[in-house]
Amino acid sequence: YAFEKFSQAIRYYYSHKLEINLDLTTDQMLYELEKSNISNLNDVKKWLLLCGQVEFVKHKSNKKEFLHALDLFSKSIS
Repeated sequence: YAFEKFSQAIRYYYSHKLEINLDLTTDQMLYELEKSNISNLNDVKKWLLLCGQVEFVKHKSNKKEFLHALDLFSKSIS
């Protein structure tokens, strides 16, 4: 559940910052981010893919991994 909310926060932030559609698939969102040349694209890609893997039970995560990713995202938008 936490990773789902994290993914939503990332999408919400960039959809408003870059004025792109909020309701995009991960691939579509990454395509839009690539077109926008954001400086932390590799990190955002890693976070969105991690969230997707956890949501679809392809990756078993832990609290430490989640908090680390969340901290990096928070710092990148501050």
